[in-house]
Amino acid sequence: MSRLIMDAIRSKTYPFFTLLTGVIHTIIGSLAAYPILHWERLVLIVIDVFVAQEIIMHLTRDMMRGALRKTLKMLVPVGSIINALITAYLTYLAGWLVVVFVALCVILLFYGMTFKEIMFGLAGIFAVLGSYYIQTGTIKFASVFLSIFAMWQWWGGIHLYRIDYWMEKGLDPIAERNESLIMMSMGIPPLIISIILLFSK
Repeated sequence: MSRLIMDAIRSKTYPFFTLLTGVIHTIIGSLAAYPILHWERLVLIVIDVFVAQEIIMHLTRDMMRGALRKTLKMLVPVGSIINALITAYLTYLAGWLVVVFVALCVILLFYGMTFKEIMFGLAGIFAVLGSYYIQTGTIKFASVFLSIFAMWQWWGGIHLYRIDYWMEKGLDPIAERNESLIMMSMGIPPLIISIILLFSK
């Protein structure tokens, strides 16, 4: 029963977790390109990341556990098509490297949700670098440090989000929560460096 309650809570918090990780950091990655800023690309990036992380990743994981109704299973192929179309259009606008960033991000998201949390964190690197590249067509040192900041946020975030898993393993939830906060705080130094680089250009 406790597992069912936890699953219900997590299903309700999926959108908020997606906003905390994928959407917010990709917006930051795009805004870092200012004064070069294409708003239509920013909107498409946000939709693309939300679809990849919310619909494809979470629903695919639920499907593997047999927890979805048949009607909801249709959202996965539909979400995949939307993701592919947006990626193709952004590739047309910004260049072939967009495909590389998106592919790496999606693969790492999937394996990060199912196997190793560090892979989820690495997905944050390519999400931020990709959003910056889509805006500017280049990769700068500031965007690299910003992507490292995102990596620590995503890694610590997924660790905190899976706190029930660590409880099932018999680990102290308070200690795991503190570990998550430490991991997320590790992103502060690269964030400061990226801000200095952005304002010094």
